Amino acid sequence: MAKRSSGEGSIYRRFDGRWAAALTLPGRKRRSLYGKTRKEVAQKLGEAPRAREARLPIIPERQTVGQFLPQWLKIAEPTMRRSTYARYEEYMRIHAILVIGHIRLPRLTPQHLQDLYAKKLLEGLSPTSVRHLHTVLHRALKQALRWNLIIRNVSEAVDTPWRANTEHQALTPEEVRRFLEAARENLLEALYVLAVTTGMRRGELLGLHWRDVNLNQGTLQVRYPLQPRCFLP
Repeated sequence: MAKRSSGEGSIYRRFDGRWAAALTLPGRKRRSLYGKTRKEVAQKLGEAPRAREARLPIIPERQTVGQFLPQWLKIAEPTMRRSTYARYEEYMRIHAILVIGHIRLPRLTPQHLQDLYAKKLLEGLSPTSVRHLHTVLHRALKQALRWNLIIRNVSEAVDTPWRANTEHQALTPEEVRRFLEAARENLLEALYVLAVTTGMRRGELLGLHWRDVNLNQGTLQVRYPLQPRCFLP
């Protein structure tokens, strides 16, 4: 029998019937890969060197959701807009990891996610925000499935709340007049005037520079909207 090269690992059958492979990574770190059959483990073992070359994680079965999500986001960051990355990071850190972060990734179930969404609704998070949270988790678990870290994407078996149909009540002309009177000589008076007369969004208002304004021509350009770190719709 040919001798395995350094780091190639060895395949064996565990006492519980599953097959496993011991893999030695650079720095003499040890990782274990698991599967239902010897062929499945051999495939994972063969993919490990390619994963290292592509800088993909070789993740042990014991990794938790709380460990996986930040690692996935770090790898996926170059494929996202800065605003999307900031929003995803907020949803994971504030909502997901605090509730389901302790669960081992392969043991995550649809019920865990359903309970998470119900808990967030009870805490006052809007149905729309819960749907956004679901979008983040679905994307992360979709990647985990591609990396053979889980056998299915459990988020696909979860019901999300209906999108809230909320009507935004605009200020009446009289209310706008009173508001601007109250804001007169306030440090942010110009900001308030722009907000009620142009309909600009918060990030657009806060990202304005003097070079975006031409007082002689009476024009204003939105070129660099601010992308706040805490942006929860």
